[in-house]
Amino acid sequence: MARPNRLDVRSHARPRFASIDHRPGGGARSSASATVGPQAWEARMGRYRIDNMKDFIGKEIHLSPWLTVTQEMVTGFATATLDPDWMHVDVPRSRRESPFGETIVQGFLMQSLIIHFTHEGHAEPEDIAYGLNYGMDRVRFLLPVKTGSRLRDRIVLTGFDERATGRYLQRTTHTIEVEGETKPAVVADWLVLWFKTLQS
Repeated sequence: MARPNRLDVRSHARPRFASIDHRPGGGARSSASATVGPQAWEARMGRYRIDNMKDFIGKEIHLSPWLTVTQEMVTGFATATLDPDWMHVDVPRSRRESPFGETIVQGFLMQSLIIHFTHEGHAEPEDIAYGLNYGMDRVRFLLPVKTGSRLRDRIVLTGFDERATGRYLQRTTHTIEVEGETKPAVVADWLVLWFKTLQS
């Protein structure tokens, strides 16, 4: 069995991530000024630590800000994954021939954004050294999403178990919503293996 891919390596002193204002003319802004983001979540639920993780099982631990998925992101993902499907990258042809009238976002791109949404919201223990992507239990792509749409991720903690000394398996359910739509685009159950120390 192949080892899980390395997700992230960080020190015990957690970095502070800036929230991004994705409205026209928006840019990076401090978490303190964001209505939804790490500090808003911490103020509502307290700091997320290994010793209190189970207190949050079954609860929504983060609702991300809206993120606009641009054509540049879609084209870059197609290039990186060697998948130049015209319905994703050919804007003129998609406007002429696609049943959606525009290019659409890759399902795997939306799935990959789960990592961004998790880090952006600090939806992870603050007292870990690093984590490994352990895989998915379930992924469903429920709605074609036009490029230029705005997405957000609603994260619910569904499990947290110690697998060995200093190693913890976290399960979260991610519901990626599309602005203006009642049906989510993606529902996915993600597993991450956290390590308390670099020697765990």
